[in-house]
Amino acid sequence: MFIGSASPSSLLEYASVAIAVLSLVVSVGLGLRNQRIARQALELAERQEERRVSRLVVHLNESVAWRQAGESTRVLGFHLLITNPSDRATSLVRAELRLSYSVDGIVTTVKLDHATSLASGVVPGAVVLMELPLVVGANSAVSGWFLFRVAGILTGGRPVERYDVVLRDVHDVEETLQVTLFRETSDVKAT
Repeated sequence: MFIGSASPSSLLEYASVAIAVLSLVVSVGLGLRNQRIARQALELAERQEERRVSRLVVHLNESVAWRQAGESTRVLGFHLLITNPSDRATSLVRAELRLSYSVDGIVTTVKLDHATSLASGVVPGAVVLMELPLVVGANSAVSGWFLFRVAGILTGGRPVERYDVVLRDVHDVEETLQVTLFRETSDVKAT
């Protein structure tokens, strides 16, 4: 049958079907476009939220060990650069040194707190201690010395197999830095 010879009711049926098919194609196209836009918006929101999650990045500038003349206590100093790559400020609330050594084949770990003060004359040179809590701004960094006193009797003369500096922020985010080398010195200059 030719369109020109079709009855008006047949033309109306063909037009209705054509409009319905066109509406379906437009609806599917708009739905796919909206789905793509919604997915992109979700990805953007997730990336923005990820930037707000508290994180610490710790870099070791220098590690130094020294003893006071005639003392069995050793002082270990770590000059650290602490960065906060997130979009919100945080505060460093804890710094500790974990010493791991073997006792009769069993690995033992001792935790030492950051020395907030040392007696006059114990710290050589111009070392300035970092004080906790320490605010680290959003997308910011701080740098300074963390010192730990290691009493000679602590390990019972056993060699320390591992030194870990552990920093924790107010959001309970913990960052660990393993240190393997120390510069033995009697005088430390602030850097």
